[in-house]
Amino acid sequence: MSASPVQIMSDAFSIRPMREADLDAVLAVQAQGYPPALRDGREAFASRITLAPSANLVVDGPDGCAGYLVSHPWLSRSPPPVDTVLDGPPPRPECWFIHDLSVAPAAQGAGLARRLFLAGAAAAEITMMKHIIHDHHICYLK
Repeated sequence: MSASPVQIMSDAFSIRPMREADLDAVLAVQAQGYPPALRDGREAFASRITLAPSANLVVDGPDGCAGYLVSHPWLSRSPPPVDTVLDGPPPRPECWFIHDLSVAPAAQGAGLARRLFLAGAAAAEITMMKHIIHDHHICYLK
């Protein structure tokens, strides 16, 4: 039996959709992995949750938020700037954009980035998107 793309449980970690109530913990994980110039604020992340609720994911672990994935439909080769609030999807989204995938240093090595990516890819397939873009690198789903 395959796991749902939005609820994956393994060992002490579970993946679920991100909620606005998670943003303090998500921003804390982001601060551990990114310099200030590359960080998004609460409003930018909240706009992405609204844009694609099933594709913005959090990993819950024994110590709280262990990682997250922020992704949404977007235009190919045209990523939105860092810390931009999105008002809605583009009229004709061309791809599923992985805006950010981060795992807390204390949780690294447990395969969580891969699990987040696969859960996000499953959410993208469900929405009928055919490829995923991360910055300027395109990966086609099979």
